[in-house]
Amino acid sequence: MEKQKKKIKKEIKRYFKNAVIHNENCYIFSGEWGYCDCEWGEQEVSEIVLEIVKDILQRFIEETKIELREELAELEHKQWESWTKYLYENHKDRLIDNLVAEKWHKNWKPYSELTEEDKDKDRIWADKVLEKLNQTQAKWLKDNL
Repeated sequence: MEKQKKKIKKEIKRYFKNAVIHNENCYIFSGEWGYCDCEWGEQEVSEIVLEIVKDILQRFIEETKIELREELAELEHKQWESWTKYLYENHKDRLIDNLVAEKWHKNWKPYSELTEEDKDKDRIWADKVLEKLNQTQAKWLKDNL
């Protein structure tokens, strides 16, 4: 989390390192946002700063979701592997035929060693978790803001 906070701070500093706000004048220069030299009231300056910060945070959230998706997919794979090993070790005579066991065995390995096709199967479940988190977040924001 500390690493992520530093990343956000660095990104914000990149946007505002050449910004000067003096009385009613706002002078902003940034390679990404261009140059603006005009008279703005305090409200307008606050709205611009807020939009820039929202943009930075939105990009950060999207990057974090990509990382979180892979972490959740890896966790799903570990869960699947644990479950299938339990079934195999405890119920192989009654529940599992040789073809299923063979398929399971080939995927009993770390997530990083899976094919992209097999990783995608775990990502489907990671996406379901992320969707539920998004719904919960949206509801909380609606109810509390």
